Amino acid sequence: MAGSQLLEAESLAAAIALIEANTELDLLLLDLSLPDAEGLEGLTRLREAFPRCR
Repeated sequence: MAGSQLLEAESLAAAIALIEANTELDLLLLDLSLPDAEGLEGLTRLREAFPRCR
């Protein structure tokens, strides 16, 4: 049985780097007020780049 891991990022760019470095991730929680993402733009970028993640 695999354990859970929590990763945290202070910006959308940092989140993208974490996702790229941790390919086993399958769930993302997104703060819509990250400093380098406006509105739902961050969500759109993540969904396009990482469609496997819920």
